[in-house]
Amino acid sequence: MEHALALVEEGHGQFAQISGFEVHYDLNLEPGQRGRRITAFGETLLRDRNILSTTTLDLVTIDFVALDGDGYPFRELDMHFTVIPVSYQQALLEYLRSSGGLAGVVDASRYGFYAPRRLIPSQP
Repeated sequence: MEHALALVEEGHGQFAQISGFEVHYDLNLEPGQRGRRITAFGETLLRDRNILSTTTLDLVTIDFVALDGDGYPFRELDMHFTVIPVSYQQALLEYLRSSGGLAGVVDASRYGFYAPRRLIPSQP
């Protein structure tokens, strides 16, 4: 997550799109020190650069990022990944069309106005 927050002031493309967890950060700190807390499923996993949990998480991303796109260091970290033979565009289209997904109907009334906050700036 530190990589995602490193160049946020410059509008750099490496800013992460996340789901399933929250990242609390402080942009007043130097890059590499900005992530303050990560929580998932009601559990604090990391606080002030200290790992507090042994919970294992699965990471899903596109191959561009997994192959070090936008400077993400996945290969340097020797992270292994499984390639799924469907692009994310194809997966979205299938979900939109399928009866197990949205069956071709995208209706705002199903979602309301709730917008979960996943990236949360620290309060001064």
